[in-house]
Amino acid sequence: MTTNKTRTRKLVDAEKAFAFWEANSFCSKTEICQKFTIQLDDLGYWMKQNGKKRPDGRILGKESPRQIALKELITVALQEGKSLEWVYVEMKKANHGIGKGDIRYFTMKNNLPSLREDKPIVTSGGKYG
Repeated sequence: MTTNKTRTRKLVDAEKAFAFWEANSFCSKTEICQKFTIQLDDLGYWMKQNGKKRPDGRILGKESPRQIALKELITVALQEGKSLEWVYVEMKKANHGIGKGDIRYFTMKNNLPSLREDKPIVTSGGKYG
């Protein structure tokens, strides 16, 4: 359990860490937290409370370039009858690291129809197949 004194100290440390991160935006969030011996959550909490964005310019979450590109490609694939492998190849061409499982999960999470798979997962031989 944290006390108000402990929480205040963590927030002060997070503020100092963020100021350093703004001056050195080439550092990662993890490196900043290690340098100032604070938790990632403490820095994230301070940033959210003060309306600050990442100084390194990285965008995470639903509005990230990767998520937007994935949604557009899946929409095109569903309209044109393309396969999951096509979406995978196009995402790789756009320099977005992604796996086929990520694409399947995205369609499931967003209530989209499953994409056709040209090369389904098939087990042959082995202990269970």
